[in-house]
Amino acid sequence: MKKIWLISAATLGVIVLAVVVSSSWFLSLPFIPQNIRNHFLINANIFPASDDSRSQFLAINPGFRAEFGDKDNPTNAFLRFEVTQASDSAQANGDVNRNLLENWTNVYEAFKEYQPGVEWQLFLTGVDESEMSQTAIGEDEEILRLMKELSGDQVISETPTEMAQVLSDKENIVTQTQVSRQDGYDLVENLAVAPDVDLTYTIKPGKGVENTIVLGDRKDFDTACLQLLSLGLAGQDCDLPDNKFSFLLKLDAGQKLIYSPLAIDDGKGTYYVQREDQPLLRLANPALVDAQGAKSTAVKFEIQPAAVDGVETQDYYIATITANLSWLLEKDRQYPVKISSGLFVDKLNFFAGEQLN
Repeated sequence: MKKIWLISAATLGVIVLAVVVSSSWFLSLPFIPQNIRNHFLINANIFPASDDSRSQFLAINPGFRAEFGDKDNPTNAFLRFEVTQASDSAQANGDVNRNLLENWTNVYEAFKEYQPGVEWQLFLTGVDESEMSQTAIGEDEEILRLMKELSGDQVISETPTEMAQVLSDKENIVTQTQVSRQDGYDLVENLAVAPDVDLTYTIKPGKGVENTIVLGDRKDFDTACLQLLSLGLAGQDCDLPDNKFSFLLKLDAGQKLIYSPLAIDDGKGTYYVQREDQPLLRLANPALVDAQGAKSTAVKFEIQPAAVDGVETQDYYIATITANLSWLLEKDRQYPVKISSGLFVDKLNFFAGEQLN
């Protein structure tokens, strides 16, 4: 009995020691070497980036790594996405080998230097009514007129492409970045990038990072609200929900953006980032879904080169996602509404053998 008790106590002691040693508190102690910290932390799903990194958080997966947040500008919704190695084996069985413990030294060395990748950052949100129809508001021309009048300076008529203006607009995105977990996936959330708008990055193991814009409130825009305003009643807020979102896309040197007319998803074509004449990653076309699961393809995805003093650049692009305002304002629409796109590396997201010219 005494022997059994001693074995149990020893086992319990080992468990307690393992918990303490692997805890973030213990690993944060200054006398713990950096390589020992990574020995444990690299097995976490998302963890704080190293002190010499410009990012706040780091996620490592077979095929890619992703860095989130900018230490110099912690309120910005920043993502750096890097392609690191082939992920065919991970996609074959749908599982990801998270047990990096045996090869932690090699893994750590592999991620010390930056790999080929892109940077992706939200810089502008607003309203685009260019495709607004009377479907959602009926045939009342007076209501349509009021709607356009109320939208006022909310409406984005054009997305800026001049880098000076883009960088200026970027400073207006002030958000809180936090890490969470939902439905078995790791998330980096950028909260309140605009009123009632969140931006979420979801780690898809072995596949890539899903970029989700969450419209959290329909607000008070509807025909009843407009009719009250038309009667001169004050105190009503009839703001339109944001439906246009522009991102700054920066490519590393030696890469180029390619557009294929073939659509791998519900879009009208497919954007790839190419390196050495091979597709490096794919930019997913956005999709709309509301809180009740109603889906729509009424969303546009356009990319155009950024410019410096009117001259187009090769490495900077403006990616714009525009959701159809009529669809967002339909009476049976349930909020929150999610607009999902993303950056993907698994070969299932590429056209096999396609020559991208």
